[in-house]
Amino acid sequence: MGGQEIDMMVTIAQAASTLGVSEKTVRRRIKRGIINAELQGEPPHYEIDSDDLDTVSDGSTPWVD
Repeated sequence: MGGQEIDMMVTIAQAASTLGVSEKTVRRRIKRGIINAELQGEPPHYEIDSDDLDTVSDGSTPWVD
């Protein structure tokens, strides 16, 4: 309603499940800049915009493990 988009943030575990890879692979991709993530909260944890996973999973970003 109103044309506002709500960003859905996901954890590393959720991103791994969505992409069908391990959490370790998601962490490597964050480190390499393939997946954009932000450290948030206390204790610090990564949050990933779920829209970014769509870009990664559609094949437009090269997969390098």
